[in-house]
Amino acid sequence: MFLAASLTGESRKLLAGMSHADCKEYSKIIELLENRFGVEKQAELHQAQLHNRRQNEGESLQVLASDINSMVDLAYQDVIAIVHEIFAVQHFFDALSEKEDSLHLRRFKPNNLVFLDEALALARELESLRLVDDNNSVKKSTAKDCKVWN
Repeated sequence: MFLAASLTGESRKLLAGMSHADCKEYSKIIELLENRFGVEKQAELHQAQLHNRRQNEGESLQVLASDINSMVDLAYQDVIAIVHEIFAVQHFFDALSEKEDSLHLRRFKPNNLVFLDEALALARELESLRLVDDNNSVKKSTAKDCKVWN
């Protein structure tokens, strides 16, 4: 009865659909709350959201990795830590906006790469190399344009 009396907001509204007798049973209230608010029965939903997660424009790799890690926690609650990390790395690669980076990381990643932090470090290194290469390409292009105008 104390639990039923202490509920507020949306959880309190759930009690309105219960019979008076069920409102007095702790196990019935817990079952109702878990079905409505619990994450355990929502694993498929979280897996689908994780599958569809992509890096947003301007989103840093660190934010993406952190979000992927949180989503993997919700989507795969019953797996051991090493499997959790493997799933996180796979979903991180899938979510990268630069598909060439994703393919490169999948193809050339070390065989012992299983941790998301290591995947993030490799992705950051690849991103920095791509930025340097893009910067050099712009300089070469600008130099060629200047020669044409001279």
